Amino acid sequence: MTDPILHIDYETRSREPLFQGGAYRYARHPSTDILCLGWAFDDDVPQIWIPGKPFPERIREHVSRGAHRSIHAHNAAFERLITNHVLLRYVDFPPIDIGAWYCTAAQARARSLPAGLDDLGRCLRLATKKDVRGKELI
Repeated sequence: MTDPILHIDYETRSREPLFQGGAYRYARHPSTDILCLGWAFDDDVPQIWIPGKPFPERIREHVSRGAHRSIHAHNAAFERLITNHVLLRYVDFPPIDIGAWYCTAAQARARSLPAGLDDLGRCLRLATKKDVRGKELI
């Protein structure tokens, strides 16, 4: 049996401007914090984790198995940096190996599709649209 795919997406905030210093500097800045983590396994209903609440044990178990390409994210480099530099302030597990990550934005680019989630969804004529509320939080 293969491991399920964990899909994740963070909403974050920081005093460090993301687009001036880049994702690595942003993730390492002490003011960077997680507002919430959206997650789902395979095609399950997405769920939300908020710092201060118990961390989902299913995610912890999945990460500890370290399965190759078992964590999918759009712009996975950002999600990986936030996981390894911010989430680990809240949750006790080792940093996730880079081989566990799979970037859907990179896969879109490799297929000459738009990398932006809004544009990609329109291009693929997906019924589910990007939720813009994340940007409104910030």
